[in-house]
Amino acid sequence: AWLATIFWSADIPYCFVVGFHSEGVIEMRVRKIASNYIKTWLPFDLLVIGIDWSLTITSLIEDDGSNKDGIGFVRLGKTVKFLRLVRLLRLWKAHSVMNELFDRIQSEWCVIMLGISKLLLLILFMVHVIACGWYAIGTLKDNEFNWVQTNFDDKGRTDLMYKYLTSLHWSITQFTPAGMEVVPQNSAERLTSVLVIVFAMVTFSSFISAITNAMNQLRNLNRERNEQLAVLRRYFSENRIPTGLMGRIWASLQQAMGRSKRRVHERDIAILQLLPWNLKTELQEEVYAPILTAHPLFMHYSSMLKMQMRKIYQNSLREVSLGIGQELFNFGEGSETMYFVLTGVLAYREDGTDGRMPSQSMVSAGHWLCEPALWVSWKHTGQVVATTHCEFIALQVSEVHKVFGQGSYSQDCGVRKYAKIFYRYFQEQPEVLTDIWSDLDIINEMAFRAFEDDYSDDESSDFEITGASLQELRKQKDVRQVMKTRGSGMQGSNLTSSSFDPR
Repeated sequence: AWLATIFWSADIPYCFVVGFHSEGVIEMRVRKIASNYIKTWLPFDLLVIGIDWSLTITSLIEDDGSNKDGIGFVRLGKTVKFLRLVRLLRLWKAHSVMNELFDRIQSEWCVIMLGISKLLLLILFMVHVIACGWYAIGTLKDNEFNWVQTNFDDKGRTDLMYKYLTSLHWSITQFTPAGMEVVPQNSAERLTSVLVIVFAMVTFSSFISAITNAMNQLRNLNRERNEQLAVLRRYFSENRIPTGLMGRIWASLQQAMGRSKRRVHERDIAILQLLPWNLKTELQEEVYAPILTAHPLFMHYSSMLKMQMRKIYQNSLREVSLGIGQELFNFGEGSETMYFVLTGVLAYREDGTDGRMPSQSMVSAGHWLCEPALWVSWKHTGQVVATTHCEFIALQVSEVHKVFGQGSYSQDCGVRKYAKIFYRYFQEQPEVLTDIWSDLDIINEMAFRAFEDDYSDDESSDFEITGASLQELRKQKDVRQVMKTRGSGMQGSNLTSSSFDPR
């Protein structure tokens, strides 16, 4: 009791510094927080804490042992019982706290199961309270006959646990069509029984409806998957597929479905369309910025042109999922998309049909693919296949170019310089460039030269910088170590200059 009282007492000053949501914004100003708390939960908390401290002091008086036989002590005992009952008001606040905790749970299955558990506990609590009240009515001295005397005293039953379970049994039967041997013996008990039955008719039907609805939601979580499996069984039966082949297919599908847990994409949440533009772009920035700004170009661009970057988040991105064994793209296909890998591992294969040596590299989360599509007319130099379930952010090249073109000449100067440096650097050595090229040292240098260096924007100066500093940086790197650590697959190539038509 002491620990609970101290905990809830300390919770009051803590609530003066806990922020709250106000019209879609988290309010963290202390003055506003204090004003909101005083107008909402503070009176309630003071009431409950006052009861806690009253009960604590009362328990000390009881332990003192003085004047236990007086009328004052009897009245004090009744007051204590009433205060303990009033203290149950804390469940009102606990309900809002539980709802906040539920909002933090990501698993839909867990939310549904916790909701069902909450309903069952609430039913048990109500049944317990009614059972205690029923027993209390049966012990009133004003009635000559009562159910306690008939079922316990006259039969010599003195076990307290048996009395409680009998009362609990009667309480449960009022919510169900079941019956038992306990019946009212006087007018007060009969009236209580009628009121409890009317209350049970309303509340218990609501509880059953809520639990049934929750069970249906639980069943619907896997409805689409079960329907597909049922259709597959029918397909096997109609085509008389051999048992051995069916077993291998079932095992492969079960493994794939167990691993392929697709992330929730923004387009799956229709309610997000109701958000105002500013709040929606702020959400998109929180989700996508850590992914895109891992690339030095977008890191510099975001720091200088935040509103333009938000337009990229809004209009140029889409989320893509790829199952095990599925292909992202194939050799020779035209590319209009740059990809950022969020999760999973991919195998990048070059078969040597374009003059390159056949090779295979692994690409994992944190890498990007097909950056050349942003700056040149690009055709894929290999094939990408998912070895695990993978998630991507796909950057639409045409939409990104629209955003780049909306800024003024001075605003987009860094992007133009980066594109020139990129184009001229790989025009000199096209054999280096592949779909998965992502040499971070060189990209950092390119971005620094484009956004940070103060040099003229004419072509000769641009070529000189690219041919000097970047080429020197390239010579200083161990190419085979880059291939090993970055998975870039930079083998020799006979790419023609037509592959580098600038965008």
